[in-house]
Amino acid sequence: MNARYVTPEPPATDDPGLSTESLDLSSDDTGSFKHQMTQDERLRARALLAVGLSRSKFAAQIGKSYRQIRTAVTSRLTTNKGKGRPHALMSAQKQELYNYIESSQEHRLAPWIQLLLLLGWDVSERTVRQALKEGGFGRRHTRTKPSISEANRKKKLKWAKEHVHWTVKDWKNILWTDETWTTSG
Repeated sequence: MNARYVTPEPPATDDPGLSTESLDLSSDDTGSFKHQMTQDERLRARALLAVGLSRSKFAAQIGKSYRQIRTAVTSRLTTNKGKGRPHALMSAQKQELYNYIESSQEHRLAPWIQLLLLLGWDVSERTVRQALKEGGFGRRHTRTKPSISEANRKKKLKWAKEHVHWTVKDWKNILWTDETWTTSG
């Protein structure tokens, strides 16, 4: 069954507080017909029409179409926003997930399903993936550091043992470079 929203009964015309002269007819809107009327505009439309101002005159004065005024008077005052499915993770849970991910490298490398098991949430992997994406996190392949060969390890150890007793003065005689190639010009 369709519910129909009707306009309230017009108040008595001898009420001095509700006349068309005393109500502000100015609109903050630019007059574009593409935009939905605000709740304040809909309330003002109902009040002025209840006093006796015609819909066409009111529409012309505030820069809205006759149909917008008619819809504003016959429909709900609030818009129908927020009717979608609620989020599976609340903002506090998302923050807990972000803190957990940032707490250690081991947590950052954990698979999605392992994160779910560790946190004890009853949501899908996709939900966790989306929450992390919203938080600016993304999965990348980790690069492995090349291992040091046995010969290079021995060379580095020998060099370190030879230089362990150097003084600050000895180290200041070394010209340190970062081996970066540059071109002038």
